[in-house]
Amino acid sequence: MALANTIGNIKGGGITKWYIQTDLANSTTWISLPYLRSAKVNFQTLSTKDSTGRNRPYATKMVATAQSLGTFGLTGIVKVLDAMVGVEVDSQLELDNGQVVDTSLINTGTNLSGAGFSWALVSDADRSDAMFLEYRAERIMKYTELPTLLGGSIGTATAATSGFSAWLTAITDIVPAGISKIESGAGAYTDDHGIIRNGKFRAEALTAMDSFGRNIADGRIKISFSADMMQTSSTETALLDNVAAIDVDWRLTFASGRICTLDSALGFDYDFEVGSDREGISFVNIKGEGVVASSAWDGLWT
Repeated sequence: MALANTIGNIKGGGITKWYIQTDLANSTTWISLPYLRSAKVNFQTLSTKDSTGRNRPYATKMVATAQSLGTFGLTGIVKVLDAMVGVEVDSQLELDNGQVVDTSLINTGTNLSGAGFSWALVSDADRSDAMFLEYRAERIMKYTELPTLLGGSIGTATAATSGFSAWLTAITDIVPAGISKIESGAGAYTDDHGIIRNGKFRAEALTAMDSFGRNIADGRIKISFSADMMQTSSTETALLDNVAAIDVDWRLTFASGRICTLDSALGFDYDFEVGSDREGISFVNIKGEGVVASSAWDGLWT
């Protein structure tokens, strides 16, 4: 073995394509995750020290992450996310330098993916950024498997026909982040939390690590939100204990117009803070969180 001392082997970074495959036993269809940003993949040796203090590698850990900006489509994007929970998923990543990472080349067996896969739907800015989907693929492999993982060629992405609804996206599915309205109640949304700021929302597929070092999404989705109520008169603050005392139903309206209805799915906390030395405002930070089954996901969205 000899490392090449060639200036032409200096390669740029970046991931230009990320394809996934979900029905590993019956389909060769690859589905494209569109409008990527902040995409990266890392391969790191895992090592232990021997009796002379030398680091001895025993495995390589792969972690790939990316954000996808297409989030508005209801049946083509949002309601498809639960199809990537509790199933095997393989990934193909085309790097800007021409290499292809293909986890299906190191499959662990029949209908077993080469790497795990998970996602999160994120809105964490007041319209100053886009809403996005965050993807993560993870695997610990023998370090001798890395050349195999990098030895593939990119497939052809089409609309899935088996095991997955069609992934339909358009550039108009890139929408601003932000929560426009938060309503709560018990059986009806009787309380409008008014003018808000710093609205943040995250729904993520929870995972468990298996014996192959894969992040396996296992059928649960954790949902959380928080925001600052900007009005804090006695009228508003007197209602906070009423909300805390009920099995609260939430309805969140996003800047895009998409609505997430969370009846008895999340709890409630509040933090009433008075601004310091008249330079800030008084506000009430409210938040709710809970874990739902993936089977309930579709019913949350309109």
